[in-house]
Amino acid sequence: MLSTNGKSHFSVSEITKAAKHRVCKEGKRRVSTFGKLEECAKSGCDICIVILQGVREWAKSKDFADSTTIIFHASKHDGTMPRFLSILWSGAEVDKDDPYVNLIMYTLPRQFDSRSTFGTARTVPLNSSSDSTFSLAMSWLDGCVRNHSACRRSGGGERPARIVDIGSKVDNSQIKVTKFPTGTAISYLTLSHCWGILRQFTTETSTLSSRKAGIKWNDLPKTFQDAIKITRRLGARYLWIDSLCIIQNSSEDWERESSKMSDIYENSLLTISAAFGADSAAGCFHDRFHWTSPLRQAPITADLVLFKPTKSKGTDQTIFVRRNHEHETVYSRNDGSSLFQRAWAFQERLLSTRVLHYTQSEVSWECRTKQDCECGCIKFTTAPLFQTQTNYDFDHLTMEHLRKSRATLKATASSKSKFMNQGKVSIERLKALEPWRNLASTYNCRYITHPQDKLPAISGIAKRIRKREYGAYCGGLWEADLPISLLWRHSTGDWRAKQDLVYCAPSWSWASVNGALHFPSWSPTDIDEKQWIHAEVKEVYCPPSGLDPFGKVSPGHIVLEGPVTRIQWEASSIGGPHGTNSMHLDGAPEGLGRVELEYDPISSPAAASKYPEVDVVLFASEHDGRLLKSWKEGLFPERLWLIWVYEKIDNIVYMLILKKSEKELGMFERVGILYVDYDVYNEEQKEWWKRFKSIETVRII
Repeated sequence: MLSTNGKSHFSVSEITKAAKHRVCKEGKRRVSTFGKLEECAKSGCDICIVILQGVREWAKSKDFADSTTIIFHASKHDGTMPRFLSILWSGAEVDKDDPYVNLIMYTLPRQFDSRSTFGTARTVPLNSSSDSTFSLAMSWLDGCVRNHSACRRSGGGERPARIVDIGSKVDNSQIKVTKFPTGTAISYLTLSHCWGILRQFTTETSTLSSRKAGIKWNDLPKTFQDAIKITRRLGARYLWIDSLCIIQNSSEDWERESSKMSDIYENSLLTISAAFGADSAAGCFHDRFHWTSPLRQAPITADLVLFKPTKSKGTDQTIFVRRNHEHETVYSRNDGSSLFQRAWAFQERLLSTRVLHYTQSEVSWECRTKQDCECGCIKFTTAPLFQTQTNYDFDHLTMEHLRKSRATLKATASSKSKFMNQGKVSIERLKALEPWRNLASTYNCRYITHPQDKLPAISGIAKRIRKREYGAYCGGLWEADLPISLLWRHSTGDWRAKQDLVYCAPSWSWASVNGALHFPSWSPTDIDEKQWIHAEVKEVYCPPSGLDPFGKVSPGHIVLEGPVTRIQWEASSIGGPHGTNSMHLDGAPEGLGRVELEYDPISSPAAASKYPEVDVVLFASEHDGRLLKSWKEGLFPERLWLIWVYEKIDNIVYMLILKKSEKELGMFERVGILYVDYDVYNEEQKEWWKRFKSIETVRII
């Protein structure tokens, strides 16, 4: 039996015999209080004694009120899952910036016993440059190379023109940019990092000769220095860094080398992810700290030892307590400074066979077979390393998932057209390239310094998954996914949902705007007989503007033939673009063809609190002052067009909103999407909606 007076030795049999206690019982999530925990400990529950001491030891400066909430998290597992608990301060204890703390109590993996009520975790060194961190990273790499068949590199594809030769382990005078060795299979690492907005240490035409001659150690930014140290500790001699190995002021070299990204990252032994830091001065090695709230961080302190065994053998265990590493916060930060929110890093991570992430709190491992982290608990989290900003599970974005689309397209291919046929279409066909749409939605949330790089920054992924069945690649869309992939819209309230001043893609491509996207989706109750394509794709033209067929594009167009409805958009007289606006079908009787829309296109580009829902991208543009001014004066728009694209019969119809282009005579531009839910109309209104359309051909740029 344990006591609260400091007895330090116990056996597994002692600590597990009260495992069915009502406060500490394993299994379901339980909400309790500090007062109840004290009562249970005083009654002799060994588990509660340990938990109580752990809580007290961690928060020595706090006097707990009996009402302080303690949440014991669900722990159904094979016995290896540590004890997770959350403390919600109450009363005078409350810290507005840090209102709660998540603790973890565990023993070491080598001391694990299946009868123990405390699972296992690893202690995390206080700095990421520790020998134990490198030892763990080496074990991950060695285990993957030896045992993971899915992670074996093909060795094919293109090689980079240049690479950084880091020389020996002890001589920093030998570092230089050199021609990539030919004729032999060499192992090299790649670096994924945030460049930052300040002048970078790069290779340009004027510095190429000096980079080849040698690079002084003190001239290298800290991230590059740390990456070289990591490369050496992992046994490699070569490191590929984009800013050093690509001539940054040569458009020809930049296009040629950036088009090789898919091969460069896939064929590297490992990608070093400098996940923390807004620029190359931040480095990879840090004293560790936690994010205790979205805006607050605290240093990681040494794990507290609650109980030490007095015998070297047997079932005795050492129990530790520490603050839990918040994996969800680390891997989903949305402030643009984290590498996980940068556009270029998206494909660097996705294309890499193996990635070693250096975050602010720990080092984590990711390969095509497994994920792991220093503390060993990422596998127990609900939002692990692979979760993305828009809540798509990373499994939906894996290369394998994208490749599976090929089989579906083969099975549903039409001999008439490379596009989706007009008329009835199966849900399987509609969803064939849904993984690519999910990828586009997730990627489009990412921050990018130069908007014109939006398509080049995912060209490696497009190149890697390209299949004949997908058809041509057209500014971020695949021919085989047209016209359904035209029906993107912004996520409600995304403040980055705006168009760029720099031309990135045609108005019909999702790449023409920034921000999270939504595409049509289908539920298990949807049936094939109800799916109908109205618009037929007659032609699509979107030529590349450079050497990379998957990179930047020149102005292009798409030609659609389908039902077209002309509408008049009328802004309300009060509030300019805010408040209630109306849309009126040309020629329809008053009350039958008019739809009232509660819509705020500035603050919530995709929001509409009344049907039909609408997303008018053009009106949400923060850059186009003329349009906003016209909105406020009630002058814009005079007339818009709707082309019916897709319909779930008797349910909902999706239409593109078009305006006459001011750039080219006779052309249209996509300015949004309208989806009308028939459930809000009576039968007479439905008939007017169906009647006021004519088959026309429109050319959209």
